[in-house]
Amino acid sequence: MYEELYSLATLRPEEIDELKEIERQMSEKFGQRISLVAYQADISSGKPD
Repeated sequence: MYEELYSLATLRPEEIDELKEIERQMSEKFGQRISLVAYQADISSGKPD
């Protein structure tokens, strides 16, 4: 992944809650803490995702 092509995603509170629930489920399933990071493609750089 090229960092300059992506920026942190702007999420609504309900989307953040959904990601937190997915993190919780994955953490339980795999027996270790899982953290997800949401990125969005930075198309303003002129490079598509």
